[in-house]
Amino acid sequence: EYCGIIQVSAQLFCINNFHANPKVEHISNKFNKYVRPPNSAIWDQNTTAVHHLSSTSPQILSADPINQAWSDFNNFINSNLHHEEKCIMIAYNGEACNLRWLWKLTQAPNSTLSMPTKIYK
Repeated sequence: EYCGIIQVSAQLFCINNFHANPKVEHISNKFNKYVRPPNSAIWDQNTTAVHHLSSTSPQILSADPINQAWSDFNNFINSNLHHEEKCIMIAYNGEACNLRWLWKLTQAPNSTLSMPTKIYK
């Protein structure tokens, strides 16, 4: 709750021949980056019990801050889609967790980050 996003993961798929005989194809490597929250982050022990990560976990200690992880995510999206292609975002844990944080990061007043332009809004 008070820590923010600690991992950004994604995988892109393509639906070909949508109207006739839809076929889903994997089109990219997976994107997976841990995020180091600010030093002021509060780690809730109930949440930590779910993902088993804490401020002292090696994945967190070696992770980039959200600005760099988000920039890398944008680059992943842009480098794996053709110029005219767009994608939609489907969030694991949806509205209960991830989408709320993504909104805070990219759409809330005074936010400093933005959604990749190739993702439909």
